[in-house]
Amino acid sequence: SVHRAGGAAAPADDGKLRIFALAMVRGVDAAGGKLTLRHEPIEELDWPVMTMDFRVTPEVPLNGLREGAEIHFGMVPGPDGAWVIDRVHVVDEGPESGGDGDD
Repeated sequence: SVHRAGGAAAPADDGKLRIFALAMVRGVDAAGGKLTLRHEPIEELDWPVMTMDFRVTPEVPLNGLREGAEIHFGMVPGPDGAWVIDRVHVVDEGPESGGDGDD
């Protein structure tokens, strides 16, 4: 599938602004509910490519994500104004960890 570089804003089901973007997973803190992502530019926020930590809502399962995975994510403004990820779609799972892939 083809993805446009950068983000795409759309109203969320709950009326909040939701912004979508592509990112590479750099770290997963499942216990802490956080992801470290190197995201593509997010035009709606004038954010360049950068690596940063995001809080993740409890509904988003983090145990299936691993470092190196490429994801498409959606985020909404949290109560404190910080952006919180509430949608994650894995585009590419990243490097194999078990060695049972077809090299």
